[in-house]
Formats: sequence, structure tokens, C-alpha cells
Amino acid sequence: MIKQKENLGIANVANYNMTKSRCTHLLKVPIQKIRLAQLQDIVDNCGLSAANKRQIKVTLNAVFTVAYENDYIQKNYAELIKLPALGKSDKHKPYSLDDLQTLWAHQDDEIIEIYGLEEHKPHDGRHTFITFTSNYGIDEILVKLIVGHSNSRNITQDVYTHKTQSQLLEAVNLLPYGTNMTQLSKKLVGAIEA
Repeated sequence: MIKQKENLGIANVANYNMTKSRCTHLLKVPIQKIRLAQLQDIVDNCGLSAANKRQIKVTLNAVFTVAYENDYIQKNYAELIKLPALGKSDKHKPYSLDDLQTLWAHQDDEIIEIYGLEEHKPHDGRHTFITFTSNYGIDEILVKLIVGHSNSRNITQDVYTHKTQSQLLEAVNLLPYGTNMTQLSKKLVGAIEA
């Protein structure tokens, strides 16, 4: 398991550590004695978002899969954990057209808080980008590749669709930027409140 952890990327290590911190009460319990009710309780009572609960399940499932494959356990209870439905989060919101124009006008400034944009989180930029690509009709497969989302549950997209770097660049270049931001107002009528 340690070797597998070393092969994980930074995000996966963060998920591993997040899960480990929620399982401290089980760390000294032999894995053979851990049951579904204990794992379900971790997910149900962790106080995290549905997306983070999903990551906890993925991490627990990875641990239990290794234990199962090495004959430490007879059943992988982690794969039976029930998750809440993924709902739309109100934690992040795209930047408005006014916010984007302010950002472009002051892109060389070091402290953006003075322009009244401090309510945004860094992740809001992803929400903005994905919203704009959707409003501009950019192919969803290209958007997922650009932002690093998997096309899971779609074998056609996962296995048989291939896109080039130039196709990804062309898609991004369809979006207005800089002084051309005023073009957005035509595409975003009603899409994002200013």
C-alpha cells in the first residue's frame, strides 16, 4: 500500500490524507474486523461535501481492494458505501462580465481585493471558464480534456475519441478575452448575473 501511495499524484495523496484523518478511530482495528456500518458512518458523519464523500469512498475502496487482492479480507465493504447524490454547489460562482472586465483592466496589479472581487475563490475561475465554453457551444469532450475532467461512464468518449493539442487550443481561442470581453454580453444574456 505504501508503494501504491508513492505512485499517486498530489491530489490523490491529499484524498488519502483526508480519508486517513476521518478514519483515525479505525487505524488500529484490523481491516478484517472493519464492517460496512463503520465505513458508512465515516462518510455519513464527516461533514464534507458530496464530492469529498465520493473521494473518501474511492480512497477506502482502493485500500480495501488491495486488502482483498492480497487475501487479507473476504469482502470489500468499501464498495458498498452509499453516497449522497451530487447536487449543485452554491460554494462557487462564475465571475460576472463586470468582474472579468475589472480583472483584465487590472491584470498586472498584485492585490485584486481592492477591486471588490474577494468573494471569489480560485476555483471560481474554473466555473467561469466552463460556463463560458458551454455558452459558446464548445464541444463538451474538448472542455473536459482542457479542464482535466474524466469522461467516465462514456466508453465512446473515453476510448474512441481522440483530440489534438491544436483542437484544444482552437477551442480556447473561440472565447473572447482582454478588450474583446464586451462580446461576452451578447453570449451571456441571462447566463450570469452581473
